[in-house]
Amino acid sequence: MNTNKRTIYKSKYTSKTEVRDLMESIFTAELIKPSECLWLVAPWISDIEIFDNSSGKFSIFPDYEGRKVPLSAVLKEIAFRGGSIVVVTSDDAPNDSFKAAITRRFYESGLEDHLSLHVEPVDELHTKAITGDDFVLDGSMNFTRNGVEIKDERIHFSMETAEVSGSILHCEAKYGRGRSIQ
Repeated sequence: MNTNKRTIYKSKYTSKTEVRDLMESIFTAELIKPSECLWLVAPWISDIEIFDNSSGKFSIFPDYEGRKVPLSAVLKEIAFRGGSIVVVTSDDAPNDSFKAAITRRFYESGLEDHLSLHVEPVDELHTKAITGDDFVLDGSMNFTRNGVEIKDERIHFSMETAEVSGSILHCEAKYGRGRSIQ
């Protein structure tokens, strides 16, 4: 059995928690040891919940004690810990609130140099992936509540060197690398 990759087929009724658990694991690892550059690419991205901090177990998010921690706050914390973030999404209106939230968080924290935000025409962007130094998560899922919780999706996670390297090369060539605090 290969433990370096995993494919999840999820629907509204099956494997919903597997996707949340996988994303929570990915972002926990990024908070512990941030990738030099983390790419988040999807036509639709919302400020979805990444961590449920209802019990206060995530002390690195004191502003979210007893609340859910949104994607923009997690990405800001990764940048604060040394990572560089590249977000690529479409110009479709549903993305506007996420783009505003992440931009505001990075500017208010003085981390604006560690965020690169690319906006592509909605009819041209179809890739859906999160790529870090040693992993890639891709498939059919947008990073929205519908993508994570409701719609039928195929999600592929890999730590295989060839797959990760290929995704990094694609991201670098198309979107560049953000700058890192280090």
